[in-house]
Amino acid sequence: MDRIVKRYCIKCAVIFMIILAVCVPVASAAYQIIETQVIDTAGLRLKEGVSQMDYHLEQMVQMAQNVKQDQNFKTLNRVEGELPPGQYLELSRANEYFKNIRSGSSFSPFIFSMFQENDVFVSSAQCSGRFADTYYGTLLKIRENGRTCTAQEVKDRILNQKLFYSFWVTDQVSFWAENGMREVDQAILCSILGNGTNSLRDSYVMTFLIDPDEIIEEILMGQMEEGSIVRIADSDGKVLISRGDSESLPLQMEGGNLHTASGDYQILSDRAGEAGWMIQIGVPQGFITAQVKNLTRLVIFYAVLGAVLLVAAVLFLVYRQFSSVKKLLLLCPDNRKEWKQNRNEYEILASVFTEMKENTDQFREDLERIKQQNQTIIIENFIVRGIAE
Repeated sequence: MDRIVKRYCIKCAVIFMIILAVCVPVASAAYQIIETQVIDTAGLRLKEGVSQMDYHLEQMVQMAQNVKQDQNFKTLNRVEGELPPGQYLELSRANEYFKNIRSGSSFSPFIFSMFQENDVFVSSAQCSGRFADTYYGTLLKIRENGRTCTAQEVKDRILNQKLFYSFWVTDQVSFWAENGMREVDQAILCSILGNGTNSLRDSYVMTFLIDPDEIIEEILMGQMEEGSIVRIADSDGKVLISRGDSESLPLQMEGGNLHTASGDYQILSDRAGEAGWMIQIGVPQGFITAQVKNLTRLVIFYAVLGAVLLVAAVLFLVYRQFSSVKKLLLLCPDNRKEWKQNRNEYEILASVFTEMKENTDQFREDLERIKQQNQTIIIENFIVRGIAE
């Protein structure tokens, strides 16, 4: 019976492996579906973030245009040289105006304006009539290339720009916020010409501080931020924001494709229409794999559970089905060992039944012969008795 048990176990194991093999393409298809879903979700989040960046830029341009409608700001804009003491009231009111427009925006934690013809500084936090001598270095610091820029360098960089708006990528910006000094690493300063030109007369520049972490948060799903690659470049190809191993990203969208694969990353690309920025993100393949981890665990659990139940069922059914066969085999004579050599239980029982049939036929023939002999003896007895009488 041991051979029968082994054969049944092997057969059932083969069936189980066939069923499990069918599950492999199903699991693969599930992985592809989840991968597509993750990429599509990341792509939608990227597009939403790009749209938000365009919207923020439109708001910044609109604010830079609208601020000159404030009469106090107009007065400051026309001052040449040092701000007269009598106009510090206008400076304070313009500062309140900036605080109000800051409270209505969520994209920039710090907004300030400087003027071509004077040293006045108005921001969404503090204001000063003497930016270079009093304000900068105490309530505002900008670091670039490992050093702190001077006040004059900051003014020249912001006020002498040629384009309608420009972006300045810094190492760090420290500024006074509502509750004290705040530092933003890799901050981007977006400067916009208020009157649309760079003339030295009646000109001002509004600057908006952009926190790169908030930009990244807008274009990435929260659970995908760790391990992802982000690179944002302006229309000239200058890198504005870089996170992770951005060197592995392609410099351009290959053939205009928005989705490509590069190493262990799925690359998604898009462009901001207003700013002309090219945004690229790399979704790590490990993140996608982690999304199917629970599914993989479930498949493994059911595979192990199914194998255990299958083995238990096979052993139970085999024992139940062949326990009576084993009892029959115990009745076989031990002196007929040739029955059990290289043969399974069914073959042994077949031999037993075949021999029993042969013996039965022989018994019938012997019985028939005995009957005939009895009849012959009876007839002979009758004949002998008749002669004797």
